[in-house]
Amino acid sequence: MNNLKNRLGMSLIELIIAMAIFGMIMVSIFPAFIILNLTNIVSKENVSANYLAQYTSEELYQLGQDDTLTLGDFPVRLNGLGFYIDGSGNFINNSDPDYSQILTVQYDNPETGFIRLILVVESKHNYIYNSNTINDYRSQIETIIAVGD
Repeated sequence: MNNLKNRLGMSLIELIIAMAIFGMIMVSIFPAFIILNLTNIVSKENVSANYLAQYTSEELYQLGQDDTLTLGDFPVRLNGLGFYIDGSGNFINNSDPDYSQILTVQYDNPETGFIRLILVVESKHNYIYNSNTINDYRSQIETIIAVGD
């Protein structure tokens, strides 16, 4: 009997206690992994929306560099970039399966020949975390272009 008492190793009780302590630690750490994953998704969506807004803004800026651009043909040029006009006077581009682009055109002072363009890019994805829908992935860029008439 003395041999069993001096044996090195863990008994079943010690193993169960160790597993219980490990389980409690993992239960407290696991939500951090979920939040980290959600933060990565949100970052990816924001970076993608910013990139798309910047890219489209550059295309719109190039329209302003064209000396032949007039107020009359501006909507036609936007149609060439994939935008169509909706009922509220905004230009919408839904050609991307992941993002929608809403372009608001403000003719502040037509005599100056400048148009203010406000481009909002929104993600079409919704993510649910703790029964809250997270869907505010948007980027907004404002550009002023010159037109001649």
